Amino acid sequence: MPGLSIWIDDALADYELLVLTPAIWVEAGLDLWDNPDPADRLIIATARTYQLELVHTDRAVRQRADLRQTYYRDSRSCD
Repeated sequence: MPGLSIWIDDALADYELLVLTPAIWVEAGLDLWDNPDPADRLIIATARTYQLELVHTDRAVRQRADLRQTYYRDSRSCD
């Protein structure tokens, strides 16, 4: 679909896309974190590899002390 391709290009135009390298996949797989969600594990490994601060709303991630992070709590949430 050409329209979808154009929409994706426009949506990502102001963002830097990071490469999920084999090393990131390995780090995510070998992480001893007790969280089976592969997306969470890849996000953590990517943030650590690129030395990024992770801004998130995930209570499980908040327990991690091995990465720079900001836990975002929307004032409208019931958390």
